[in-house]
Amino acid sequence: MKPKNEDSQPSVHPKMHELRELLKCPLDWVPVINRPFEGSLPEADWLYAVGAMVVDPDDIPFEEDWIDVIFDVRELLHAVDVLNNRRCETKKFYLAHCAAQLHNLQFITASDQGKHYVAGINETQIIARTKGKDKPSLFVKSLSSDDLRNAFWDWVEFYYEPYRDRESYACIMKRHDDSEEEYDDERARLWRRLLSEPRTRICWRMDSVIGASEGILADHICYDVHLHTRTVHCFPVTEAKARDIMREAPIVKSNDFD
Repeated sequence: MKPKNEDSQPSVHPKMHELRELLKCPLDWVPVINRPFEGSLPEADWLYAVGAMVVDPDDIPFEEDWIDVIFDVRELLHAVDVLNNRRCETKKFYLAHCAAQLHNLQFITASDQGKHYVAGINETQIIARTKGKDKPSLFVKSLSSDDLRNAFWDWVEFYYEPYRDRESYACIMKRHDDSEEEYDDERARLWRRLLSEPRTRICWRMDSVIGASEGILADHICYDVHLHTRTVHCFPVTEAKARDIMREAPIVKSNDFD
């Protein structure tokens, strides 16, 4: 839907407030992602859900400047009617198949998990304890749940920066669409796995050594995301293991997130 006259002066119709309310995400993302919702990947995901549940997304004025400019009142009333009619279906789809599944992830600290951290031992002892088959990797220190969560969403926003608009995001959510082949790269497939598979692992390189794995110091971290239980366990991994986990998806450095 495009404004009828882009040079017109802004006007407020009684239905404008209802339209904005219908386009408002039902979840509060700001405390989760620790950044503004506007322009974030979760916002693009929510708008994708809205568009996916209507017959013609062009009926919906997604852009704020479209809403603020006078356009045909019949189009406004039609948009409100469409969104009202699809409201329940949109929310169900969003909660079951979109990033809403990641909203309440619980990031378990290594000390709480009890497997990847041993208090009171030095770096040399950590290396020694990780040597041998099936020995768990160990952190030098146990990162807090808040730190783990913030780092996860920093990675999401950095890794998927090119897809933080509704149309690009909709493209990476499509599957087996040859016309959008440029969007169906390993990053897109990794994101779809995060939102659909019971368990997905992601890795990136930290700024410095965080522990040891397989008897050597490690500066890569793995996030083991369990979608059904909404829990995330983290542990150090070697660079080789990180590359194996990420398949063809690129591995980024945490100091690039800023």
